[in-house]
Amino acid sequence: MKNIIMLLALIFTTNSFADGFANWYANCGQRPNSFCNVLVKRVYDGDTFYVNVYRVHSLFGDDLGVRVKGVDTPELKGGTPETKAEGIKARDFTIAFLNKTKKVDLRNCIKGQFFRIICDVYSHNKSLGDALTKAGLAKVYAK
Repeated sequence: MKNIIMLLALIFTTNSFADGFANWYANCGQRPNSFCNVLVKRVYDGDTFYVNVYRVHSLFGDDLGVRVKGVDTPELKGGTPETKAEGIKARDFTIAFLNKTKKVDLRNCIKGQFFRIICDVYSHNKSLGDALTKAGLAKVYAK
């Protein structure tokens, strides 16, 4: 009996996950490695924030760390007081950029370090990475 319950739970979870993934993929313009309309939960610094991904199991999609692809902003911890002040400016810029809608699109995502994904980030079809660079708050970063 216990095995049957576990098997049914596995089938239900797999089917609901696959259904959610299929719906999300269709709604995202069928862009591979992209997530559309994710909910921004909090901003850590200028190039890192956390999201909830709609219709993805909470084990994978809740409080998911995102790093902005292609840019590097000053760190908030360590370094000089000047570096910290620049880091605060970059963080505040990112908060303002993402708070316009609270929902953003993550495109061209790849697996990163520290349980994060690295993505091109868009709000209203405007790139966060480009905006940070144009504002002088980030350096172009390619790895």
